[in-house]
Amino acid sequence: MNVKGFLIFTFLTLPLFANAESMDLKTHNLLIEKLEAGKNQSPGKALDLRLADLYSDRARLRYMKEQEKNCKSCLGSKDDRKNALVLYKKIFSQLDPDEKERAFVQISQTYSLLGQNSKAISFHKKIISGKYHKTLKALAYHAEGERLFFAGQYKHSLTQFQRATNRNGALATPLTEYRKAWCEFNTGKYGKAKNHLARILQSGKEMDSQLKSDIARDFAKFTAKGSINDQSLRKVHALSPEKEAKTNVELLASELDRLGRPYENLRANRYILENFKIEDIDSAFAYLRMSQAEQTLKRTSKTHTTFALSGQFFKKVDCEEDENKKRCGEYEKKARKFLVYWNRVEKDDPSQSLLNVWKEYLKVFPQDFDMHYIAAQTFHKKKQYSTSVNYFVHSAKTIKAQKAVAKNKKVFTEALDAAMGVAEESKSIGLRRVAYQSYLEVYPEGPKSLQAKYQLAYLNYEEKKYETAVKEFKNVIKIGTVIKKTKSNKAVAKKSADLVLDIYALKKDNKNIMSHSQAYAVAFSAHREEYRGIYRKALLHEAVALLDVKGETKYKKEILAKMVKIPFKNVPEKEQILLLETQVRLAKIVRDLDEMMRSSKKMLTYKKLDLKKSHFAYNNLIWASKVTLSFSQAYLYKKRQLNRSKRNKTEIAQLALLAELAGKNSHAHYEEYLNRSHGVLEGNRIRAKIVQSSHIPWGEIKDRIHRMKRSPLLLSELTLETYARFKNTKAAEMVLSHANVAAKPAGKILRRHLEIPKFKRAKNRLVGHKMATRGDAAVQRAIAKRVELLGEMEAIANAAIDRKDFPLQVASLTVLAKEKNRLAKELKTTPSPRGLSGDQLKQYQNILKQKIDAMTAEAIEIARTVDQSWKNEKYVAEKMSSRQQTPLVMQELYAKEAKMLLPFAPNSKKKALIKLSQVSNEAIKGLGQARRQVRQNPFSEEAVAKLRELEFMNNNQSHVAFLDQRLSELNKKVVP
Repeated sequence: MNVKGFLIFTFLTLPLFANAESMDLKTHNLLIEKLEAGKNQSPGKALDLRLADLYSDRARLRYMKEQEKNCKSCLGSKDDRKNALVLYKKIFSQLDPDEKERAFVQISQTYSLLGQNSKAISFHKKIISGKYHKTLKALAYHAEGERLFFAGQYKHSLTQFQRATNRNGALATPLTEYRKAWCEFNTGKYGKAKNHLARILQSGKEMDSQLKSDIARDFAKFTAKGSINDQSLRKVHALSPEKEAKTNVELLASELDRLGRPYENLRANRYILENFKIEDIDSAFAYLRMSQAEQTLKRTSKTHTTFALSGQFFKKVDCEEDENKKRCGEYEKKARKFLVYWNRVEKDDPSQSLLNVWKEYLKVFPQDFDMHYIAAQTFHKKKQYSTSVNYFVHSAKTIKAQKAVAKNKKVFTEALDAAMGVAEESKSIGLRRVAYQSYLEVYPEGPKSLQAKYQLAYLNYEEKKYETAVKEFKNVIKIGTVIKKTKSNKAVAKKSADLVLDIYALKKDNKNIMSHSQAYAVAFSAHREEYRGIYRKALLHEAVALLDVKGETKYKKEILAKMVKIPFKNVPEKEQILLLETQVRLAKIVRDLDEMMRSSKKMLTYKKLDLKKSHFAYNNLIWASKVTLSFSQAYLYKKRQLNRSKRNKTEIAQLALLAELAGKNSHAHYEEYLNRSHGVLEGNRIRAKIVQSSHIPWGEIKDRIHRMKRSPLLLSELTLETYARFKNTKAAEMVLSHANVAAKPAGKILRRHLEIPKFKRAKNRLVGHKMATRGDAAVQRAIAKRVELLGEMEAIANAAIDRKDFPLQVASLTVLAKEKNRLAKELKTTPSPRGLSGDQLKQYQNILKQKIDAMTAEAIEIARTVDQSWKNEKYVAEKMSSRQQTPLVMQELYAKEAKMLLPFAPNSKKKALIKLSQVSNEAIKGLGQARRQVRQNPFSEEAVAKLRELEFMNNNQSHVAFLDQRLSELNKKVVP
């Protein structure tokens, strides 16, 4: 029998020991010693019975002390029971019936307390089967009933109880009947059990108030097993002690809830609300039970309503008062249990009513962090992200406020982690910000605090608040790489670093990308190559951007210097080529020809260099060589370039020009060009170049004139230039035989120079002619010759007038006027022919006078024409103005004209003509020095201009064309 059985058994048999003394342990000790000492003197059953009682009672007292000291039989309670048992058994058969009953109880009880159940059973059976009084047997049956009852053998227990009460009605106490009712209930006889309890309560028998209270409470429980109506509820109400009626009906309601009978549960709770004057806490419980019933019935809307009412009543309760503390705790526990159960039922798809009930619960119990955590999970399932995040955060904040982090570390950390996870799933910037800020507020030193800071920075990045984002990312980098340098923190710092660079990339801030990527290459050594790549890319972008920026030469040089320092180890070949290409472009802009050529040459070392980039490298090498006047080197690079590609006529022309500039034979290249299709003028320009660079230009003109005559302007200018260099009248006449060539300005100039010798010879013959003074025949021959010579000069003059050839025109007319006057004067003094008659003489003299007068008039008119021509002339001014823009070889040609014209010019023109007739080689003496100046300073516009002037004067037309192009580049400040 367990302790509960022992206490109840003792309660049942207390009347049997009414004569037991109430003594303390010390008195027991004295009495026992005294009686033990007197056993030998006065032995007998009375002494043994008295001593047995004393041992038994001292065992009880010692046992109580042992319980207080938490020691098992340390004071000898067990030995006392054994001693008592020996004495009771010794004298049992000698005792009177009443004494036997008392001794029976002690023996049975002591067996149980000593755990000797088998001996107790044997003892009971011995009494039952022996020849003992029925009252003693009734006690034995009753003791067996108690033993079996507490052993859970209810069917057999009920049988033994019935046998006991049948033999002794006095044993049918309310407690025994209560036992029998429980035996019926536990064997499934619910109706009998309930009615049995009702009979006990209605019997009117006196009983302990606690027992009556227990029976009334169990009657409410048993009632829950049957059908429930208002009559059932009223009966529970009526049979309960007045102060416990409400509690018992509540118990019935709770049992109905436990048994899953929602309709009856609702009825019971309505009964409570309508029939009892109850406190707010009772109303809260009633509505809570009703809410549970409604939920069972799946009337979720009513579940929410009743739960809300329950919470409203509960919030009115002052749970700090002692009388309410326990019940408030019970309410919270039940409400919690109900909500957790419902949440489990709808775990996959929570209903809105469940969510509403969650909200009601959390309003009532804001400090319940566990339930906030579960609620947050539930709201997350319905994608109600904002509520979920708030509940997760509230859970963590509450734990911290309650200073319970250490005890609830798992919930605390998981709540904050989950808040961030849900917020991120929501994709709401505002919600994410709340989650991250909350983490840092509640758990500033948490393992994910740096992650939270990173995410806050990332939100600003998403919102394009780049300045703020960069500042926050840099703080994350500092913490992750310096202050709290852990593996996970460093990973977050690495992401921050990448985003800092990304922001600078978005802003096209290559300067910051370069400086930061270099720093990150050190801070994140495992990713050094990655950041070096970013640095190279930013540097490349900065360089490319600078290609279109005017000025900033100093900064461009700085960038170029950084590019040159880039190690190419582990850099992909494609990127190396791109870097070199950009270095070439930038070097060209900042006029760093050495670096430009170095990078270009480096590009050409790559076997996989495509044709386009190969051309780029060669073109820049050629350009750099050209601007430093290293034409032979440029020619060599051009030949190499053309070895890699199909030669087109433009490239061939460039190669030929470079050969010409380098002083090499360019004819083969020009001939190759001519073998390709081209226009007439285009081809003739190439032929002109062949002529200009040839040592036998007239032969080239002769060979090519059948094609070149189709470009008369070009041919006329080429022939004039060739004539200026290599005088060949016959060849020049051959060209001028083509009228369309002769009609061009250069053709007319050439014609003038071919006519000047003729004019000079004609003038010399005319001026040098002497008139004969003797002999009529001689005189007449002389006059005829003079007239012939004058006619020759007139022919020259008329031809010059027709060509509008001012120099020859005024020169021949001046000579003609003068010589006509001279002839007129000479004719006046010429003797008349002999043998003439007077009339004949007179007639001769008249005719002669007329001719002299006509000749004089002609001379005057010619002179007047010449004077007018000089007044209207533009020739001298034009020649003077174009003198500095005329090559030396052409100046020499024009000087010849000036010298020819000088004797015939008025005094006002002589000074200019004298200057035109003077040509000095001083103009080209500084050519070598000028070339050296350009090589040393190829970007000096002044030096190039000076060289261009000298090359022009030297009639180096290819050089002049090249230098004109250079001057154009320098003047426009463009890089070709």
